[in-house]
Amino acid sequence: MNLQESIRKVLREETDPKKEGLLNLIEEWFEDTYLDKIQRMLNRNDLHLDRVSVSTYKREGNICIPPIKTTPEDVTEEDMIQHILKTTLYKRNEILKHEEEKPGWIEKTYLQKLRSAEYDRLNRQ
Repeated sequence: MNLQESIRKVLREETDPKKEGLLNLIEEWFEDTYLDKIQRMLNRNDLHLDRVSVSTYKREGNICIPPIKTTPEDVTEEDMIQHILKTTLYKRNEILKHEEEKPGWIEKTYLQKLRSAEYDRLNRQ
């Protein structure tokens, strides 16, 4: 097969044979080593690995922020309301209405906003 130089150049830039070979090797290793264990753990036999890819993100892995389950002791409901007002488009009367309809809404929303802020902080590093 004859390919124009421009096509060969694009193919070389788009697909690195060494990289593709390594990814295939990783895929085979994973299937041989872990796939059966995972299928047994999940009580499934229909799982398979479609492909392995390389992430272009600068950081390794995804950021995992566990849920914040308790409000710090020194934080009052008014502090939580003020934080929600500053970080959302809610108005005070809307916040109070939500709390009236679903008790605990203020604390839950406050903790979600704290978790989001921590995620953003870590994502900027």
